[in-house]
Amino acid sequence: MGLSVGLNTMMRALMAQQTALDTTSHNIANVNTPGYSRQRVNQVPVAPSDPSQPASPGNGVQTLGIQRIRDLFIDFQRRADQGSASYYETKANGLHLAEAALNEPSGDGSLRQVLTQFFNSWRDVANSPDQAAMRTAVVQAGATLASVARNADTALRSSRPTRTSASPPR
Repeated sequence: MGLSVGLNTMMRALMAQQTALDTTSHNIANVNTPGYSRQRVNQVPVAPSDPSQPASPGNGVQTLGIQRIRDLFIDFQRRADQGSASYYETKANGLHLAEAALNEPSGDGSLRQVLTQFFNSWRDVANSPDQAAMRTAVVQAGATLASVARNADTALRSSRPTRTSASPPR
């Protein structure tokens, strides 16, 4: 009976240490994996078979379980920051689409450029109201402005996302 108890104790110890080695190798293999958190093996002693004798040997060790080591505060912050990053990335993409639709910044035929030409033509008419060419230039600039504004409206409407109720981060 003594030999079998000793062999059983050694077998439990070897199995517990094998679990610990497997977990260690798993931790090392995933050290560069984003989002991975380290694991720890919890081991507890097995109670002696006869606890009434003060010098009775224990029955070795057993694995109670494998525990993931995480900081809950950091996990919460990471999830919150990831949501904020996604929100602002979506906003930035929408603004880039708006820039492209308005042909900004300072592209040829941009809304800003056409507006400047429109108001400059009005200034020219104010300076020389009796010249028909200046009045014709105002009409032409107004038609160009209306066309560019219509094209920008069409481009903005076509680039509008299907869901418009994105909630801002907290």
